[in-house]
Amino acid sequence: MSDALTVAATLHEIRDHLKGLDAEAQRIAEAPQPIEDGLSALDQWLDREAEAGLAATPVAALLDSRTSAAGLTRTPVFADGKRSLEPDLNALRGLVLALPPVRHALRELVKGQLADLTRGIETMSPSTRQKKLARVADERLALELREEHLIRSAERAGIAVTRRPSADGRVLLAADAALS
Repeated sequence: MSDALTVAATLHEIRDHLKGLDAEAQRIAEAPQPIEDGLSALDQWLDREAEAGLAATPVAALLDSRTSAAGLTRTPVFADGKRSLEPDLNALRGLVLALPPVRHALRELVKGQLADLTRGIETMSPSTRQKKLARVADERLALELREEHLIRSAERAGIAVTRRPSADGRVLLAADAALS
């Protein structure tokens, strides 16, 4: 009876540690990226918006000698005999965001918000995240190998033990020699 209780207590300890590793992996996966990476994503978005705004502006009309006097005015659309020309707000937004003072002010504003959002929180670069997740995975595999060794030892001693449904298949199929 004492052996069964010892096995149960040790398995409980291992499984609690595995739950802790799962929580740590989740925390690592969900950690925000560094502020500079967020600002880089902002810069890329600002570039796309500016390019789209410029692309939607009829710049080529300035080269047409017949229409260049109209400047960048868009051709009106008529519906039901009425002139209808909706402003292209997306193009306007892109052109405004292309202006260096606007872009700089927006970037500084976002930088401050990102700093507020990450205050007291660990941020992780992709390489740091990858290294930490690899360390957790290695620790988890070693712990699962220890768990399987204990289970097989208990089974040999006639103690029935239930395996976790989430046990790693590599561990379940591992040779006994790999478990010690």
